[in-house]
Amino acid sequence: MVTDVVPERLEMAEQLGAEVTVPAGDDVDAAVRDWTHGVGVDVAIEAAGGAQTASLALAHRVTAPRGRILVLGAFAEKTFPFAIGDLKTKEQTVIGSHGHPRTFAPVLELIADGRLDVSALVTHHLGLDQSATAFDLLDRRLDGVMKVVISP
Repeated sequence: MVTDVVPERLEMAEQLGAEVTVPAGDDVDAAVRDWTHGVGVDVAIEAAGGAQTASLALAHRVTAPRGRILVLGAFAEKTFPFAIGDLKTKEQTVIGSHGHPRTFAPVLELIADGRLDVSALVTHHLGLDQSATAFDLLDRRLDGVMKVVISP
């Protein structure tokens, strides 16, 4: 299951095999309850971060007892958006990940030798002289952007 605020990302998630996609404005809690028959997900991956904390609170709510919450997003606030007692009661595990040590090189090798095709995720190819445009596209989520490749 994937939830996102950007419709094109949900479409891509479906193309790449997501069983269920839910726009972030919809009732994600209800969708998860329906999809998991009321149990909740075993693992929730929070990858949004930013100035908001709703995505981490959502991950906590929809994760089953004894489930895991992986925090990839970087947050402006340095506090959890839910009571630690709730985490304890549900016996959930929160795993933080910053910088993804020892993961980039193996993934780049998979891409380089063709075992991992990421071409569907690359929506824009721009020259080095267009770097400012690339970052603007990403920052403002313009023109259906997902990933931008900047080439010299």
